[in-house]
Amino acid sequence: MITITTEASRRLLDYLASRNAPLSVRIFAPKLACGPSGSLSLTVDGPAPGDHAVAGGGLTLLMDRALLDRTGRITIDYGADEDREGFTVRSEKELPVREACSACDGCR
Repeated sequence: MITITTEASRRLLDYLASRNAPLSVRIFAPKLACGPSGSLSLTVDGPAPGDHAVAGGGLTLLMDRALLDRTGRITIDYGADEDREGFTVRSEKELPVREACSACDGCR
């Protein structure tokens, strides 16, 4: 199950419309070159085989079914405080974190 707050939906639609981008967004787990992972991100994308799709309010949210099985429920929100502004993607279950490689400053 994927849920998006009203504010996050409005912000995504505004962002996509201002760039004449397709109105579909993928939730994915970034594959970082090194360092810990375990987070989810958003990107503009089209549907692919094996996707779970949720459409509503002019927006389509896409996520690989296998990833959705690993994460459980997903919530997309938008918020702002004095330190940060932007989207958050939270999952019901924690994603595994890879071990840091310590080969570069990003992992130390």
